Amino acid sequence: IIPAMHVEGHVDHCMYAFGSCYKESCRHFHGKTAEHLWPMLNQFCKITRQMAPGGYKDTLVKFQNHWNKQKVGNMGMRTFI
Repeated sequence: IIPAMHVEGHVDHCMYAFGSCYKESCRHFHGKTAEHLWPMLNQFCKITRQMAPGGYKDTLVKFQNHWNKQKVGNMGMRTFI
């Protein structure tokens, strides 16, 4: 899913293929939602800067998986509060 303001810069068929308003069971979000990850990801710059490509990639994938798991867990809590 690509944020609405970002998908507008792509070719037209991207909006229909990746826009949140065309996906089943998908919530709408403002364009800055996709950027919430960057401040947390910036903390890893010093750690990953000198890593080999494989370690760098693995570290970022693990971090993003952890970030997504926390985000999904918080979504469930918001639903019932």
